[in-house]
Amino acid sequence: MGNTLRSWLRSRPLATALLVVFAYFLAFVVPAVSSDASLGHDAARHANTVDLSQTPFELLLAGTLIGIIIWLGWTRQTRLTTRPAWGGIWYMVPPILFMGGLLLIGIMGAGEQSVSISLSVSYLAALLALTLLVGTFEETLFRGVVFYGFEAKWSLLVALAASSVLFGAMHYVNWISGQDFAETTGQVVAAGLSGILYGALALRTGSIWPGALLHCLWDTMVTLNARISALRPPDVIDEAVSLDGDPVTEGITFVVQYFEPLYGLIVLLGYYWWKRSKARRAG
Repeated sequence: MGNTLRSWLRSRPLATALLVVFAYFLAFVVPAVSSDASLGHDAARHANTVDLSQTPFELLLAGTLIGIIIWLGWTRQTRLTTRPAWGGIWYMVPPILFMGGLLLIGIMGAGEQSVSISLSVSYLAALLALTLLVGTFEETLFRGVVFYGFEAKWSLLVALAASSVLFGAMHYVNWISGQDFAETTGQVVAAGLSGILYGALALRTGSIWPGALLHCLWDTMVTLNARISALRPPDVIDEAVSLDGDPVTEGITFVVQYFEPLYGLIVLLGYYWWKRSKARRAG
């Protein structure tokens, strides 16, 4: 029975990928819908905050998903066990520098106490453990299983677009769990656009793990900046300078807001240039 089911699922990669996504969607939704705070009624829930108590649950998610992939025999198809193309690793450097810059700006604008609390060793270790598990689960699911399902049926670009859209849409589980609908919609759009970068990086490196690491670092940076800002003492007041309409300021804001998809397009172009160069050398 098990071999028959596995053969049936393996022969239908797209249907299997969608089935796996739906199963994990239910894993998030079913416990949440019974709460009185569901459907946007949890005022304490926000996009940039994390619950460290969710670490065991995220470990369960990542562990079961990797187990499913191994059972299906899709470790290479999902880029789970393929060796990274090390030349593509350099594409990780600009995002890491960018994240470091944003975190440094947050630290410079905060009080000493809020920074020391946010950057405590115990909190950082717990946060990194959680975000690494989240990055592993989400990249394995969307840039691994979902990407392969659409790639097997259509093309790389369709797989990149579809996996990004589904990745973004999956974040509506946060609204079902209590987060404000408008805030969640913004998170859905941002996550969907970020999928361009993670998908392109998976293509260029041939592995989901560089994207999982970058995903972990991005979530860590966003969470730390939000935490530093929330812990900022009331006597630390930022000087508000109105620069509305200034083209330089608006340009910088645009780049910061859309860095992931913009840089993702650069990585995607780099991937096709790399493939073309390899084909020329082989020919």
